[in-house]
Amino acid sequence: MNSARAFWNIVSLNLKTFAHFKARMISLFCLIALLATSAGLLGEYFMSETNIAGPVYIAIVDMDDGFETRMILSTITEQADDYGEMLRFTHKTPASAQAALQNGDISAILTFPESFGAAMISGDNMPFGVTYNIERPLSATLIRVMANAFADMLRTSQMGVYVTLNYAIEQGVPSESFDMIFMGVNMMFLSFVIARGEMFVVDTTSITGGLPIWQSYFIAAYIALMICAAFVMTDAVRRNFSRYCLIGLTNCGVSTSTSFIACIFAYFLLFLTINAALWLMVALSPIYALGEFDINARFLSGIVIVSASLSAFAAMLTFAFDNAFSAGVFTSVFAIISLFLSGGVVPVMYFSDMLQAASNLVWSTWGARLLSSAILEENILIHAIICALFGLIFAIIGRVFAGLRGRCAR
Repeated sequence: MNSARAFWNIVSLNLKTFAHFKARMISLFCLIALLATSAGLLGEYFMSETNIAGPVYIAIVDMDDGFETRMILSTITEQADDYGEMLRFTHKTPASAQAALQNGDISAILTFPESFGAAMISGDNMPFGVTYNIERPLSATLIRVMANAFADMLRTSQMGVYVTLNYAIEQGVPSESFDMIFMGVNMMFLSFVIARGEMFVVDTTSITGGLPIWQSYFIAAYIALMICAAFVMTDAVRRNFSRYCLIGLTNCGVSTSTSFIACIFAYFLLFLTINAALWLMVALSPIYALGEFDINARFLSGIVIVSASLSAFAAMLTFAFDNAFSAGVFTSVFAIISLFLSGGVVPVMYFSDMLQAASNLVWSTWGARLLSSAILEENILIHAIICALFGLIFAIIGRVFAGLRGRCAR
C-alpha cells in the first residue's frame, strides 16, 4: 500500500472514530471549559478576595496622642500607598479596635501607649504593641514583618541619637545648650524614619508572572485538564492501534512510523480544534472578563505548539499502555503532579528552591508559561522551544513503544 495513502487512511479512521464518540468529545469540551473557569474563579476568590492574599487592615490606636506619635502616624496613613494594596491603616479607639479585630473587620492593632513619644526621645525604650489574629497565617506574617521593620527603624534612630549625644557630652557641650541639641537630634533622626521612602528603592513583583490571578489559575487548570483529555481521546481510538490492527497494517506494508505519525496528526487536528474553540470562547465571551489580550500570531503559535505537544503525549499513551486502566492511572498521577508544579494550586513563587527546580522539569509548566507569555505579548521563543522539546520527548517514547508493539505483532 502506498505510504501516503495509508497515512491518510489511518488519519481518516481515527477522525471517524472521534466523530463516532462526538457526544463524549462535546462533553469533554464543556467539562474543560467549566472546570478551568471554576479553577480561575476559585483562585481569584481565595487569592484576592479573602484573607489569604487580600488587603491587611490595621487599626492604629494612639493612646499617647503626642507630637511625636501624631507625626509618625500621619505619615503612615498619608503614605499608605507605599504599601500598595497590601496594608491599609485606620485610626480607632482601643475599644472599637478590639471589637473590629474580634469581628474580623481588621487583621491587627498597632498601639502606641501613653508617653510613648517622650520615652522614645528620652531613651527609655518603651515598646509599642501589635495585636493580630494568628488564624490568618499569611496576614500575621506580613504584620510581623511590618512591625519588625518599624521597630528596626526606631531602634536605628535611637542608636544614632545616643552616638550623637555621647559625642556632644565628650566635646563638653554646655548644659544650657544640651536640651536643645537633644531635641534637635531626636527630631532629625525621627524625620529620617518617617522619610524612609526616600532612602530605599521599592520594587514590586507578581506572584503570577504579571497575569491577573484569574487567568493564571485558568491556564494551569486548562493545561492539566487537557492532559486528562488526552487520555479520553486515546481510550476512544486505542482499538485502532491494537496488536491485531498492527498485524494487518504491517502485512499491508504500512510501517510502524507511518501509523505512529498518522496517530499524532489525528490527535493534533482534534486538539487544535478543541483549543481554538476554547480560547475563542474565552476571548470573545464577556463572562470571562479576560479582554486583556488579542488573538494574534504569537498567541496562535502558542496554541499550535501546545496542541502538537499534547498530541505527542496522547500518542505516547496510545502505544505505551495496552489497557485503559493503566493509562488512566498514569494520566491521573501525571495530571495532578503537573497541576501542582505548574502553579495551579499554589503560585510557583511560593515554592521552595527544590520545588521551583522540579517545576521546570514538567511540560505543563512550560505550556502554561508559553500561553502566559503570549497573552502578555512577551517573547515566547524560549518557552516555545522547550515546550516543543517536551513534545519531541513524548513522541520518541511513543515511537519506541510503537516499535515494541509492532515487533510483538510480527
